[in-house]
Amino acid sequence: LYLKRGDAKKALTYAELAEKSAVRFNIRLESGKIYYLKGIALCALERLDEGYDFLYRASWCYDYKCAAMLHIGLLDIRRRDLARAEAHLSEVLCGNGRSLLAGAFLGYAKYLGGDRDGARACWEKALREDRLNLFAHAFVALDRGDFQSFCSLIKTDVTQVLMDIAE
Repeated sequence: LYLKRGDAKKALTYAELAEKSAVRFNIRLESGKIYYLKGIALCALERLDEGYDFLYRASWCYDYKCAAMLHIGLLDIRRRDLARAEAHLSEVLCGNGRSLLAGAFLGYAKYLGGDRDGARACWEKALREDRLNLFAHAFVALDRGDFQSFCSLIKTDVTQVLMDIAE
């Protein structure tokens, strides 16, 4: 709840309390939720290395594997560790083949690594899965240098959509 409100510091405090309580008698948690939320809170506080580690812990539990791997892949892109980003985002697609973010950002990681054809193939696949995938459309526009066509696809306030994408 505090993460949704933008209070990452308070979210981290509660995640740490939950972790302390949950691991009191069990070293291994049945769910990755606590580690996932703690990882997201740490990342929101720009404590990226710690956040990465907790997201990785969350990925060991099947219920949060895809969600955690997605954020790990995005952090890999931020770090410019593109080979790891591709591996982690591909892992997301193994568990959730229709992930809007994973497919689009896998293409972006390939694009940044110089594999333009691989990137385009990822975006085409993402758009076949969901023709309204704004992330994939935005990356295609980036690749083509044609943001006007991207804007014409959007049937709403462009500013709000771009803010949603940035979020």
